[in-house]
Amino acid sequence: MTHCKPLCAAALFLVLLTAGCARPTARIDSLGEAHRGELYLIKPGQANVRPDDLYFAEYKGQVARLLKSLGYQVTEDDKQATAAVLLSYDARMFGDSGGSSDTRVGIGMGTGSYHGRDWDDGGWSPGGSFFGLGLGFPLGGGSSSSPRWRYMIVLDAVAFAAKGAAKEQGNVKSLWKTSITSTGDDGDLRSVFPDMLDAAAQYIGRDSKGSVTVKLQPQ
Repeated sequence: MTHCKPLCAAALFLVLLTAGCARPTARIDSLGEAHRGELYLIKPGQANVRPDDLYFAEYKGQVARLLKSLGYQVTEDDKQATAAVLLSYDARMFGDSGGSSDTRVGIGMGTGSYHGRDWDDGGWSPGGSFFGLGLGFPLGGGSSSSPRWRYMIVLDAVAFAAKGAAKEQGNVKSLWKTSITSTGDDGDLRSVFPDMLDAAAQYIGRDSKGSVTVKLQPQ
């Protein structure tokens, strides 16, 4: 029985540790139909992002590869394109400004034995064993506010209703739209962008019938 208690404590510790390392997820909301017959040009969906921005160029390449793997046609030629995928993305911090906060808890476990004095023979004899499991909080309040980051990717596909100058006049028709959001501990959108795209792949050009949650699979 004395050996069971340390093992039970260790099992509880592993459960708590595993719970704190849950795989991140993404929420996907998608509408529309595929329209694979269009020839898509990937363009910035945000007014403050230039087509030659290095971050946009990297994300654009990842989106292009995904679309091609799903059977979509992608072009770099603005004159040939019959549709566009307007790519928007963002990473914003929340938590310190009224958002969520993390309570940092320390978990400690220890086992050992103690000895008792045998007064009859003048020697020491083992008295038994013990185990301990403790929870500790940071000094000065018991919780610490840790900033969190919210990542967002939007793919908004539109077809050009006309060619030439009409393309620049907003003369477009919506085809499909996929929004992807996730959260993390830092603002490194580049590290999660491929995983978020991969999580949304099965819903691009489809109706997800509401927001769905998908576990991210690190690549």
